[in-house]
Amino acid sequence: MSNKTNDKGTRKRNPSPERVNGEGANLVIGNSLFPCYHISRMSKKNSVVVIGGGFGGVYTVKELLKRRIPVTLVSETNFFTFTPLLHEVATGILTSDDITFEYASFFNSPRFSFIRGRAEDIDFDRRVVIVDGTKVSYDDVVIATGSSTNFYGLKGREHTLELKTIEDAAKLKKRMIELGQGVEGEVFVTVIGGGPTGIELVFEMELFLKELKRHNPRLNYQLRVIQLSSAILSPFPEHIQRRAMTLLKLRGIDVLLETTALEVTTDVIKTDQGTFPSNLTVMTAGVTPNVDCVMSASRVVDRGHLQVDESLRVVDREHAFALGDVIAMNGAPTPKLAQTATQQASVIAENIVRSREKRSLVTYVFDVRGMLVSFGYRDGAGLILGLTILGLPAWFLWRTVYLFKTPGLSNKLRVAFSWTIDLFQKRNLAEE
Repeated sequence: MSNKTNDKGTRKRNPSPERVNGEGANLVIGNSLFPCYHISRMSKKNSVVVIGGGFGGVYTVKELLKRRIPVTLVSETNFFTFTPLLHEVATGILTSDDITFEYASFFNSPRFSFIRGRAEDIDFDRRVVIVDGTKVSYDDVVIATGSSTNFYGLKGREHTLELKTIEDAAKLKKRMIELGQGVEGEVFVTVIGGGPTGIELVFEMELFLKELKRHNPRLNYQLRVIQLSSAILSPFPEHIQRRAMTLLKLRGIDVLLETTALEVTTDVIKTDQGTFPSNLTVMTAGVTPNVDCVMSASRVVDRGHLQVDESLRVVDREHAFALGDVIAMNGAPTPKLAQTATQQASVIAENIVRSREKRSLVTYVFDVRGMLVSFGYRDGAGLILGLTILGLPAWFLWRTVYLFKTPGLSNKLRVAFSWTIDLFQKRNLAEE
């Protein structure tokens, strides 16, 4: 993930004009002013500091506010991005406004505080988070710093794009348009990674380029997926994997299984199976946890993950919890899914209440409620409570689930409106 992502609060900070100047100061973000307070005033009694504004952080804040607990959220951006729909922004179905939601207006609670900044370190003994060199005290801390793209030693990574932030989606869309409408009019796409993110993206990219070709008949495009293992969509059963492979073939999308990407240049990708043309390469293969803010407490980090117990409490740290992509339980990472993070958020909020009341903590148990994947417009597949759903019903259910997961009524209405308009008009081919 790039340093501008919203869900970690731990990466390198871009230069910015905001600074807390003292009691009752203002935080300047762009042209807006957000109320901010001296640290002594921010440290409300029994407050919780949540680091990271992705799914884990946002849903933890939501659950804590339900329980009337004051919360301070620390994030490097002042908005939440609904990341499962980034590929629809990149391919002209939705706009960036449809899937980004500003924190302060969303929570709109006197118990909610926000700090735009980078969490550099946590002093667990003194119960202090260091944010851009300033100490922010807490009664309990929740680490929800998310993950970054894992390039697995790929050479030429500077020539690849990612799909982790709203800026990444805009870059990807702009690059397709630049190449497709350029002098040569050639777009050679390679998606590294055949998981749900990569497959959903490549299907929508094919439809986007097909629409672009209607306006520019000389456009020539090819799409390819490179997958390290012997199958795509590894979380799904074999019959769904086979269906996806059949549809990819029908759409003219090549799939190279058991293939390792070695190096990327501006116009080719080198693999252990040969070299292929690629002037638009997207990495979706994997992630690495963002644990920068706890590296000074190395004993709580093992193999790149924060170690938590079954109550999601950081090992040997009574007032610290963690969730989402950064954690491992019983030595193994938990599934890096949005539904995982949202389930864990509820458990952590409950356990913070219970720990303050000196009651026994509840145990987190991952419950897979279902898996859905989109194969592009009006097609998809899913496994819900052991039942397989294919085609239009699966695609409709996929959209319905994500619509209900979208935070806030106004945001739900906005996404629903954009999807409804999409049924009757062509994709948005304008650069964002």
